[in-house]
Parts: sequence; structure tokens; C-alpha cells
Amino acid sequence: MLILDDYQTVDRDNDVNVLLGSLIDGSPTSLHFVVLSRSAPRFPVARLRARQEICELGEDDLVFTLEETSRFLRRGRGIHLSDSAVELIHQRTEGWAAGIAMVSQSLRYGDRDKVLEVLADPAASAWLVHDYLAEEVFDRQEPSIQDFLAKTSILSKMTPSACDFLLNIGSSRLTLIALEERGVFTASVDSSREVFRYHQLYREFLRQKLHQRETSEMIEDLHLRAAEFCRRREEWEDCIQHYLSAGAPVRAAEIVETIGERYIFSGFSQTVEHWLQSLPEDLTTTRPWLLCLRGRLDHMSNRYMEAIRVLERALRLFQAVGDQDGEAWATAEIAYVKFRSGLPQQALHRLKSALGMVKEPSMLKSQLHVMQGLAYREAGPPEESVMACRASMEELARVNDESSAPWTHSRAARNLALAQMESGDIDSALKSAREALEFCTDRQLGEYEESFVLASLGAVLWAHGDLEESIQASGRALSMSGRYVRHLQQFIGYWLGNALRDKGRLSEAEQLYSQGSRAAQLERLYAALLARRGDAVKSTAGDLYREYQHAESTVDRSTAIIVFSMVLRECGEIQKALEHIREGTHLLKGRGYVLRLVSALLHQSRMEFEISRNSEGRDTLNRAFEMAATHGYYHFFWWDPRLIVYLVGRALAEDVFPDYATELAARRLDGAAASHLASLAQHRRTEVRRRAQAILTSLSRKNPPTLCARIIASCGDPWIRDSLLSGASGKSMRPLPTERCLDADEADAVDGDPI
Repeated sequence: MLILDDYQTVDRDNDVNVLLGSLIDGSPTSLHFVVLSRSAPRFPVARLRARQEICELGEDDLVFTLEETSRFLRRGRGIHLSDSAVELIHQRTEGWAAGIAMVSQSLRYGDRDKVLEVLADPAASAWLVHDYLAEEVFDRQEPSIQDFLAKTSILSKMTPSACDFLLNIGSSRLTLIALEERGVFTASVDSSREVFRYHQLYREFLRQKLHQRETSEMIEDLHLRAAEFCRRREEWEDCIQHYLSAGAPVRAAEIVETIGERYIFSGFSQTVEHWLQSLPEDLTTTRPWLLCLRGRLDHMSNRYMEAIRVLERALRLFQAVGDQDGEAWATAEIAYVKFRSGLPQQALHRLKSALGMVKEPSMLKSQLHVMQGLAYREAGPPEESVMACRASMEELARVNDESSAPWTHSRAARNLALAQMESGDIDSALKSAREALEFCTDRQLGEYEESFVLASLGAVLWAHGDLEESIQASGRALSMSGRYVRHLQQFIGYWLGNALRDKGRLSEAEQLYSQGSRAAQLERLYAALLARRGDAVKSTAGDLYREYQHAESTVDRSTAIIVFSMVLRECGEIQKALEHIREGTHLLKGRGYVLRLVSALLHQSRMEFEISRNSEGRDTLNRAFEMAATHGYYHFFWWDPRLIVYLVGRALAEDVFPDYATELAARRLDGAAASHLASLAQHRRTEVRRRAQAILTSLSRKNPPTLCARIIASCGDPWIRDSLLSGASGKSMRPLPTERCLDADEADAVDGDPI
């Protein structure tokens, strides 16, 4: 067992966090880590939580029981009280160890009967009780120590250097050590005794004392000195709080404007929201950069109308003072909200305008290109999205801004992977996604950004056909995203839902889709179709089709058309279904969405075959398999194993890319497809029989023995069974005798529908 105490003292050091994370990941199972910290540690806790490899103890777990309170007073402080007195102390402190410690010290310093009398007074509030206890200790200190205690109480944590700077002295270290050794509610929080703190209740008491003893001008000056100390050390949260306490909100606002975006990108959006709420309204409504931050937070909470209203006001203020960078940024933020609202064409128009305002290479220009890539991925063509993401990375190489550059690079990298996936370049997409994750973890960009990167990797893994890995990556992203933004969870839910659906876990997929984005609602309908609920979703599908019929997003519009066509087919309206899916393939054709186009063509081919348009069906299937084989696709949008079995059978029977059809079936189908493919093993053509046997043998080898047995048993012909048994055991397959081939009528029946 390795115990690390006071971890909060090194928690801001990324190297330490990386080291501890690596130690935990690489440690043997017999080694346990115990990390104690006064704040939530920043090493990868969420990752361990997702893997159920962590046990956490919080404040509720640390509350003293009545028996523990008695033991603490008796053994720790040598104070022996009646049971009723112990119960009184436990009740008034609510079992809080710091409160019990305050009572114990007051009992040691002061009149025991008086202390218990105050505790027993039902009219005395908890704060009055603690104030009385603190007074007992405070009044017994020397005047110089009282002055030190009161003035340093404004610090959230005390270091000798901070106290020296605040009070313009050089003896703070000795004073802090003496206070700790005398038990004056002071404790060091590190082994080297460089950082100290007061017990929380005592600190509040000391602050009250400070306001009683000093003028408001003196207290404000103390806060200004503390703020300056924190500013020099980039301790921004304490710095902003001290400026606010000093009555200097403009200085606080300037810092929020400088670091707010970086904090949001790092996942601390709630901290930024707290700052904005703490600033005076006359600043948050008149300073355009603060309005931009407010608009981003509204956007992240899906308050799109409010976000647009706030950002439009910021834009007018930037225009009034001629701030072109600010005008470009406000325009881009509005474009981002438009994109999230399903209006990518409007977003692209605004982004083009914003890019025209930025002439020189800059971080802003790089960020604008990232947003442009997002919009192109939805509106098309996705190849433009690839170019925009690459342009963002190239722009970053021209600027020197280490404060924001890593997050912008990570955004560009993960969006590049998604754009490559949409354009059909799956191998490049997978490479880009893995590189993005490596960059994010190496740079310790935090859980917020890592959850986005993992979500993107999960999406690409799904498109690559690695469903288990996709579910794992997306699941990790989902476990990290709970404390951040709604639209991230929607994005994760969409791709995780796709992976679960294609694994046959339809109810889990539908649950994720129900909380997802617009596209997720359409995929939810398709999952219901796979569950054989066509009639139940027909009305909903029609409503969504009409809603998205003229959508700006090519992705949303094409998905609505194609899914609606599948619903119509399931309900028996195949001719109408064919008309709609042709509309969908026409929309995708020429726009660069190669993988989506192939997927739609596969469904179109089946419908054409089903209404005996065999020539058209064969041509469509030939086009789809040619594109799929060229790009190496073995997984598709709107995946349906029954569809793949049907089309593989058609392809083998009609000699349409038979090599690709064989590999597709062997790679992506499971044992459930065996009974449908078994009939092809009796086809009149020797080549079809050979390929069908190879697929069946592959399925029998990669499935569990019980399923293999069912696969083999599903083949009624003894020669086929013997051949599969030989193949499953690794022996050469026995050739089928020619006399076992089907006659022409039987073969036509097989050709018509192998399912």
C-alpha cells in the first residue's frame, strides 16, 4: 500500500499528475494507492472511476459518530465528560471534526462550565457558539499575534512568502510554525511546513475580527496586495476573488477576459460562470469580451436564443469601438451557435465574414478555421472540413501562444479525424484520432478535452467496424462528460448508440439516442425498425422527414430521407420507399459523403431487387461494392446484418465483386447469419459454393463451439456438414460432389432471396 498525504500541495503540477497516473496504470494488482487531498485531485480519477477501480471517501464518510466524538475528546485531548455533555457537543458540531477540535481547545483554555452553558443554549446559533469558542482562544494571544491572525485570514492558504508580502514583514514562517505548535487552529498542509491554513470556522471568525478592528480602506488595501501576490504567481482564482473583495471589479474583469476561454476549454465552465455572476452587472453587460464568455456558457447549456442575444450585443459593442478581432470573434461565436442549432450554411457564411476580418496569422484565425471545419462536416463537402482543420494546424505553426495553442491543436486534430471519417478516409481518420488522443494525454489537457477526443475516437472506431473498442472509448468519454456540457453528451450518445445498435443491444441504443442530438433521434427510429417496430414509428418518421426535408445540414437531411424510406419499406410501401431513398442517394452523391453514400446505395439495391428491378439492383450493388472495396469499408451507416447477408448472396450469385463480398461476410457477420448463407453452399455454380463454404467455415471458427455446432447443424446436406467440420477443425475442406448441385429451378429460388 502506497499512501500519499496532502496531495493538494502538488496537484497543480502536471508532471506529478502524469507520473502518478502512470504509476497507477502500470502497477501490479497487489499494490494499492491511497491518496489524501483537501481538494479533488487532478490525476485521471474519472478514468479509474469508469473502470470501477477506485473507492472514494468524502465529507459525509468522515463525520464523527457519537462514540468517536467521545473517544476523540477522551483519548486525544484528555477531556473526560459525562455522556450528556459529549452528546451535546456532538449534536452542536454535527460530528464535524474541526468543530469538535474547537470545542476541545475551548474546554482546555476556558471555563468548562461556561463553554457547556453556551453550547446548551437553544437560542444560540451554531455560528454564535463557534464565535464564542474562537474568542476564548483569540483573546489569549499577544496583540501582535492577534494582528497577524486577523490580517492573514483573507488568504485561502498561507505561505510564509504570501504572509510576508501581505504584511511587509520577514518573520511569517516562525509565526506560522509557532501557531501550529500551540494548537491555535492552524495546521500545515505539507511535510515541509511551507503551506498552512486555519480551520475553516476559525478563519471565518478571524475575518469578522478583521472587520471589527480595521477600516474598510485598510482591508481593501490588504486584498489588493494579496491580489498582486497571486497575479505574479498566476493563481488566478484567488487573484480574482481578492480584486472583488478589494472593490476593484474592473481589474477582476480584465483577468476573467484574459483567462476565461482557457478555463472553459479546460472544463472549468462553472468557475467562469461563478466569476461572471460575481462581477457587477454594469460590467457584464457593457464589456463585450465578458458578453462573449456569457454567450459561450449559454450555448454550452443549449440556451441558443439567449446565447445569440448576448453575442449580438457583444458584436455591436465591438463594432462601436472598431475592434476587428473582437468583431471577428463575436461573429464566429454566433456562427458556432448557428451550427449547433442545425444551421451550418448560415454558420459558414458568418465564418467566412469573420475570417475576412483577420488579416495576420493569429490564434484567433486558427480557432476560426476549426469552427469552419465543424460547419463543413455537417453541410458538406466534408473534404472542405478536412482542409479547414489542416489550415487551423498550419496557422498554429505561425503563432507563439502556448497558453491556448494546445487546446486549439487538439480541437483541430479531433475534428480532422471526424471530417476524414465523413469523407470516407477511414484509415486516415483512425490514425488522426489516435494521434489526437496521444497529444491530449501527453499535454495533460484535462478531462474536458480528453472526453471530446475519446468521443471522436469512438466514432471513428465505429466506422472502422471495431465495435467493442468503440463502445469502450465512448463509454470512457461519457463517464468523464457528466460534469461538463450537454452537447458533448449528445454527441457521445449518438456514436455510442450506433455501436450498441450494431452489436444488437437495441434497447440500450434507443435509450442513448433519446437523449441525443437531432441525428440521434433519426437513428433511434432505425433502431426501432431493427427491433421490428415499423408500424409504430411510421408517424414519427413522417414528422421528422417533413421537419428535416429542407434542413441546411446535409447529414440531418439525408439521414431523415433515408430512414423514412426504410420505415416505408418495413411498412410494405416499397415503391414509395425506393423513390425516397433515391432522393437520399442523389443528395449525397457528389457532396463527398462517400461512406454514407455507399450505405444508402446498399439499401437502395435491396429495394430494387425486391420489386424485381434486378438489372437496376445489380448496377446499384455493383456501384456500392466498387466504392466500398476501393476505400476498404467493412462497416456502414444503417448497418443491418440481414441486409448484408442478402446482398452478399446476390453478389456471389451474380458475380458482383465476389472477393469483396466474401471478405465482408467473413469479417463482419456472426453465426446468426449462417443459416441464411447455408443455402448458397448448394448453389449450382461451383465458385458460389466454394465462397459460401469459406464464409461458413470462417464463421464457425470465430464463434463459440456451441454456436459453431448450430451453424453446422443448420446445413441439411451431409456433405456440407462434413466440409464445415473439416474447415472448423483446420483441415482442408472436402470438395462437394457435382451431383449435389441444385437444379435450375432450385437455384433460381436461392437466387431470389437467400434470407
